[in-house]
Amino acid sequence: MARKTWKSDASSGNLATAGNWSTASLPSVSDVALFREGEVSATSGSLTTGGCLFSADYTGDFGNSSFDVAVACFRKSVIIDKPDGAMYATFGTSSNKADLVIIRRLPPSGNHSLTLNATNVVIYSDNKLSRDAFDYMNIGGNVGSLYVVNKTTSNTYLSLNSLAIATGLYVCGPSVIESTGTTITGKVAITHPGALVTFGEGDTLQDDSYIAGGKVQFNANNLSASNNVELSNTKVTITNTQSAALAIGSFNLNPESRLVLNCPVAPAAGTITSYGGRLDSNYPLTATLSAYGKLSTTAFRALDFENAQNSGHFQTGIMA
Repeated sequence: MARKTWKSDASSGNLATAGNWSTASLPSVSDVALFREGEVSATSGSLTTGGCLFSADYTGDFGNSSFDVAVACFRKSVIIDKPDGAMYATFGTSSNKADLVIIRRLPPSGNHSLTLNATNVVIYSDNKLSRDAFDYMNIGGNVGSLYVVNKTTSNTYLSLNSLAIATGLYVCGPSVIESTGTTITGKVAITHPGALVTFGEGDTLQDDSYIAGGKVQFNANNLSASNNVELSNTKVTITNTQSAALAIGSFNLNPESRLVLNCPVAPAAGTITSYGGRLDSNYPLTATLSAYGKLSTTAFRALDFENAQNSGHFQTGIMA
């Protein structure tokens, strides 16, 4: 693949002007477009390319708050390490998704907004990079899998806005993630104790999700009766914000896990099995509960069944 570089002395900010590129010709689907030095902004036109690379020494704006750059990436990678300037862009299309988008740094939260249409997206941090504390990355679009990989001791801050995730959300490092209107049709896997994930109205937790670290907060009433959700070394709080009964589905509470249900009405029937975990509910449950750990409801608080072999099931806090 040929490399075509956005010139540091580009005469205008139009991506569709051939003279603004190093070869005096526009990038094509067989090229990689490079933005790697200079401060000339790209604030008009669109880009069709095989791949795209933004390096930290490119300080110009790529799009702005009134112009979103459309980048059609044909089955190739996008790598973004751009802490300065602004970035308002859409990468990939519904019919031609980027294979892989790797984001290392973005401009400050007030200076960027990304819409990603990609098979895989990786948010990656390591000790070689510096990022301002409490600076959120703002991402929307339609992706296959989203990986949050953080090898530092500082949080990655991520805001998901109406993002559709088809395969899964995987959190593998200290992170603060806030989600609004995100549709996850694949599993959620959180494996780091420093993760804090908040899901809002319209978000869902899918079958076979695995949460083994950190804290997760759901402020919604549409868990879609999620089944086979495994909890371990984590605290998950589900707050039902509507008067309709919450669909529980099935949860397995493994050691050092805690499931907290805050519901204005009794949750709908489901199955919660504790293998040393703890369940707290502010309302008597009609779910089937198999307890090998601690059960806490308005009827029973902190009852200890750790030595029980098979406690059977419970209905509204009463042993059946």
